Amino acid sequence: MVLKMIDLFQSFQFKLIIAFIVGSIIGLERQFTKEIKEAETPIEGPGVRSFGLLSLLGAATIILEQGYHVAFLTIIGFVGVLIWVSLFLVYNIVTRNELNLTTSLAAILAYILGLFVGVGEFYWAIIISVFITAILSMKHKVVELLRALEYREISSALQIAILALLILPIIPPIIILEAINLRIFLVFLIFVLAVEFLGYIAVRHLGEKKGLVAFAWLGALVHSETTTVEITRMYNKLKPKLTAEMASMAILIVDTTLILRSVLFLSFLVFNIPEMIMMFLLSVALSIVFGIALAYIKFKKQEAIIFEKSKLLTSPLSYSSAIKMATILFVISLLVVFFQKISYELTLVMVFVGGLFSVTGAELAIASMLIANKIDILGAIFLLNLALCAGIVNKVLYIKLAGGDKWILIKVIAYTVILVSLIALSYIFISTPIFNILHH
Repeated sequence: MVLKMIDLFQSFQFKLIIAFIVGSIIGLERQFTKEIKEAETPIEGPGVRSFGLLSLLGAATIILEQGYHVAFLTIIGFVGVLIWVSLFLVYNIVTRNELNLTTSLAAILAYILGLFVGVGEFYWAIIISVFITAILSMKHKVVELLRALEYREISSALQIAILALLILPIIPPIIILEAINLRIFLVFLIFVLAVEFLGYIAVRHLGEKKGLVAFAWLGALVHSETTTVEITRMYNKLKPKLTAEMASMAILIVDTTLILRSVLFLSFLVFNIPEMIMMFLLSVALSIVFGIALAYIKFKKQEAIIFEKSKLLTSPLSYSSAIKMATILFVISLLVVFFQKISYELTLVMVFVGGLFSVTGAELAIASMLIANKIDILGAIFLLNLALCAGIVNKVLYIKLAGGDKWILIKVIAYTVILVSLIALSYIFISTPIFNILHH
């Protein structure tokens, strides 16, 4: 039975069928694009059948060349595809004054994927076909995103990328205080900057269009404290249209996103310790569920609050912002590790104080100590929860600094107490002997 299946997969007919399917996957997206354009003006162009046949041609040429020793058939087929693509480009330029280069490149790739199928690389042919189709289908979203970017933001992103490529390879894996790996610190810094930059772009692209909820979710990826200040200022400016209930709920969303972001960053730091990631996720799961569920219930029937267009957050990828973040991360992580060498009580104080300024810096220090075997998993989770609670509590301070009234303060304090209590209860549960027995 197994031999029959192998013979089937290697058969001429099966390869041609798979090749046609692989090409058709790309052709399906081109077909939809063509039909959208045809709604405005009738056009001619390749679709599902054309791309399927191009892949089929690629598979047939490589099979005939290898199996029946027809010399140079794949090259002849490729030249034929290039001639067809060239004629298609000329036709589009002459008749519609369009270059249509994307479709032409997709046609060439369809032929090449047919060659993949012909030599038996079904898996990679299908994966690459789906990937190409995804890229083609995201054209409009990518164009909108690029239009939302400013030149200085693109320049900053490229500069940070260049620095990463030039500096990272030459940085030795120096261990500071027997815990903090300098190379891991830089890699983590670049990862954090990338996440925050994507959040910043999302805020500029969606935050103002989708309203307060989107701004709270996305803004917290960039900087939870700044987002809290901005929401408080919106509340002061828009009340009574923006009630204290809705503003405090938006800040609850900020805290929930901060928790989710901590899970993401920790997963990056200790990806090779899945038990640590799972236990930390369990310790914050109740708080995440509470934040998401309550926000959904409260905002479900509320009219979206759209605020006037303004520059709410600054890009985290400017040199000054990147240097400031690197300094904060490094100093906090260094101090946490240093105090860990002196006493446990001082470590607790430093983790909490560090969490007030930067939960991410405290996470880096704690993860570094865990990797260096300076603390165990349960101790690491306790310290992470402590830093996270500090990052949640500090929202009350920022609301006060932003001039929030007593109504929003009372509600935010109530949500803060609930989140911190849920995190504490979860930690107590996972640290009990009963949990350890069930876990093992």
